[in-house]
Amino acid sequence: MAEDLGGQRHPLHPVLVPRAGGHDRRLAVQQHLPVRAGCLYRVVRFAPSIGPTPRAGTGWDTLPPGPARGVGRVSLRLVESLDIENRGRILRGTLHLPQSTPAPAVVLCHGFSGTRSEFGYMFVRLAKRLAERGVAVYRFDFAGGGESDGDFADLAVSDQVAQATAALEAVGAHSAVDADRLSLLGMSLGGLTASLAAAQRPVRSLALWAPAAVAVGLDETAAKRRSDAIAEHGYDDFGGLPIHRRFVEDAKGIDPFADAAGHAGPVLLAYGSEDALIGPDIVKAYQGVYADRLDTHVLDGVGHGFETVPARERLLELTEAFVLRHA
Repeated sequence: MAEDLGGQRHPLHPVLVPRAGGHDRRLAVQQHLPVRAGCLYRVVRFAPSIGPTPRAGTGWDTLPPGPARGVGRVSLRLVESLDIENRGRILRGTLHLPQSTPAPAVVLCHGFSGTRSEFGYMFVRLAKRLAERGVAVYRFDFAGGGESDGDFADLAVSDQVAQATAALEAVGAHSAVDADRLSLLGMSLGGLTASLAAAQRPVRSLALWAPAAVAVGLDETAAKRRSDAIAEHGYDDFGGLPIHRRFVEDAKGIDPFADAAGHAGPVLLAYGSEDALIGPDIVKAYQGVYADRLDTHVLDGVGHGFETVPARERLLELTEAFVLRHA
């Protein structure tokens, strides 16, 4: 039970406290709580004789006005900001927590030019679904992307791997997370990153959405074209974003398959049948790395971004079932 500021305080129960003005962190609590629509709330906890003690990391959420703009009921989940310091940069992220803790957790790695929401808010949607099923989810912006510090020009896969392992350590250290039950998921370049990070830091399971292994394995013609572009312009224009020499030089030292072989757990591989980045040779290479631990799903009629409503819903269903099965 929880009441707004005008209600009675109940020891050790959460209380919704309205606040005027905005805030950049959002709150949710997985309970049915009486709230006043259109107000901004946070949850604090009261203990006998010591007054309000806010739970670390709670934020604010504006609730939309209802038809009568009166008191209503809403089901909410807890969402915290969790920022990580890595190599002098702040990586900004969001942690979704289930009601029961300590909980297993999965860290989500977004793709090239993406953010911690991912295409079609897929990471947000997945996080909500998993939190409802008892799994914590951490989604963060890689350095140089989204709200994190850093310069996109410094993008390098090995640096992203270091950021992903740092995220695993930070999430594992959280009091609401079971550090022995961590998993990784990545989309596109984030999938490549996650596969390499899982080989360096043991995780329970690994989910790969259209992993971009080709990012570090260009054929001779493509590699020459990129090298020539960098020599002429200082960067290769890739869909309106620059790829600099650092990325290219870093990629030369990475084998996307041999360097992923250290992961010993189950793997989900999901991609579209029309994805130009994942051909039979890529799938065969992953089969060689993960053998019978690889659970492969091809979604018909879609490309690299799983571009239809049914395909994205199927991707969420497959991923949710996989994570829960191995959490």
